[in-house]
Amino acid sequence: MPSSAYETVTETSETAKKVVKRTAAVYNRNGNKTISTYSSLTRGSVKYYKISKTTNKYV
Repeated sequence: MPSSAYETVTETSETAKKVVKRTAAVYNRNGNKTISTYSSLTRGSVKYYKISKTTNKYV
């Protein structure tokens, strides 16, 4: 993803958290756009979807 598509908001020695500035797609290992969701989370009026069974990754 080009740097113009996100903004770094927090950085530690191991992790850089980024905020997406525009709509972003999720791709599988073959490069195809795809998304599977496993649950959802609402914070205020914004709804996020979990995209990993084993880790807490939301979009």
